[in-house]
Amino acid sequence: VQDSVNNIKVIPVKKHNITINNNNFSEEDTRKLFIDTFLVKAGWNLDDKNMFEYEVEGIKSTTSGKGKIDYVLWGDNGIPLAIIEAKKAELNAKKGEFQALEYAEALEKKFNFFPIRFVTNGFEIFIYENKNSIPR
Repeated sequence: VQDSVNNIKVIPVKKHNITINNNNFSEEDTRKLFIDTFLVKAGWNLDDKNMFEYEVEGIKSTTSGKGKIDYVLWGDNGIPLAIIEAKKAELNAKKGEFQALEYAEALEKKFNFFPIRFVTNGFEIFIYENKNSIPR
């Protein structure tokens, strides 16, 4: 066995840099191509109709007082564990920070639980674990 290990040749691997023009992705493209893919790989079922565009009330930044959360990740007990605020790829993901906070606060009023917030443009993902946390 040791002779076999000693005879293994190291094969050099060539690395490639791929440039993607993220100006070509709408928010819908960003969702379908990146966020949905990440969620499926993480084991989430995209067939849950309550996962997408979940409407909440009490949003101060809108004239109607209503808003739609891009994604809600629900626990088995029916409590929202996390929300995802999606921005199109060309935008700084942090532009969704305040919006996600407002949505999480609206869910907290309804479910008495403050969900984790994810804000992403498909390339950058920021996680906010509680109301006052800094993104990581």
